[in-house]
Amino acid sequence: MKFHAVLRLYLLLVRSSSTYLRSPKVAEAQAHHLAKDGAFSSLVKNPELDKVTNVSLDVEPPPTLNFLFMALDKLPHKTIWERFFQNRGTGGGAFRALVHCKNENSCQDDLKEHPVFSLIETVETEYCFGLVAAMNKLLQAAIDAGTGQRNDKFVFVSETTLPVKPFQFVYRHLTADDDSHFCFFPVHWLRWSEDDSAGNIFAGFTSWLAAIEDDLFPVEHRGTERLAPKHHQWMVLSRRHALLAIRRALMFPQLLSDLGVNHPGKASGCSDEFWHFNTLYDGVNVTDLTAASLVHLDGIANGDLRYDAHEPQGQCDTFVYWQSKDDGAAGPAKSLGRRLEADAFTHLSHKAGCFVVVSVLYRWLCVSLCVCVCECVTLCVCV
Repeated sequence: MKFHAVLRLYLLLVRSSSTYLRSPKVAEAQAHHLAKDGAFSSLVKNPELDKVTNVSLDVEPPPTLNFLFMALDKLPHKTIWERFFQNRGTGGGAFRALVHCKNENSCQDDLKEHPVFSLIETVETEYCFGLVAAMNKLLQAAIDAGTGQRNDKFVFVSETTLPVKPFQFVYRHLTADDDSHFCFFPVHWLRWSEDDSAGNIFAGFTSWLAAIEDDLFPVEHRGTERLAPKHHQWMVLSRRHALLAIRRALMFPQLLSDLGVNHPGKASGCSDEFWHFNTLYDGVNVTDLTAASLVHLDGIANGDLRYDAHEPQGQCDTFVYWQSKDDGAAGPAKSLGRRLEADAFTHLSHKAGCFVVVSVLYRWLCVSLCVCVCECVTLCVCV
């Protein structure tokens, strides 16, 4: 009986005119008509087969990639992004492109002929110290418009970001799991102590004391340290983490002050480089403050993090290439450059290693000039 039911279901599905591939109302009307005429009477009266065919009507939609653009007054590469979205191939893949713009009126003019981008309501922002609210506003808009699949991803990108791989590659890579992707800076784990608060004028001094604590007291004589890793702003959040970030949107409004960031003796940084991860995980607890100490984080891609690492950790899908010393000997930026250079379908105007040399020469030579180094064609880097 089950074999016949499955066989009949298969025969129905391969016919483009099948009743069960149409809307429920149409299906019901046509099934009634067929039963009345005697056709497929055994099918209509078979409750076991009805149960199987009902499952086929409730196919779960695919995960959605939510591209969340942070812009000032326009998207300068919007036509490139449109081609990226349009060339999805036969496999398709659901996506959404939302834009938060500091100058909403300018962006409305810029995007009026580009309906693939949806402009959300502007909230007040400030560079470095006031971007988290806008990022969470984008998360809320994407959640409100989404279908709610477990592997949905929320990809933060800047107005100047460019896609370097085809849509299908990016889609498969990001929706393959339900992990968030954070790119952690090297050697920027800050102690999150109760003393480092907004009202403590000695926060910088206590931070300096903490920095030399390893030399004063053996590790085994101290308790667990609560640390706050620093990460790139351009993260990829899972649906679970996006929902949690929205629920905790009012937490840690003075996080930089709480951590003593930008105080004497501590690291520099912006709120968007600390808030999301440390709000989601409430920091990281580390007992053994040695280079070999590992911390495992569930829900984070490549979530085995090493304290005091000297290269980026985690999953760096979207990043800004800064200085070579921040990328390490085998960091993601150099690795990406080499892989792009070896890709027959990628056409580069320079060799992969040029980024490193140009970034070093930039400070000395680049004054509205174009620098030619390491077998490169002339490469303008004055930005």
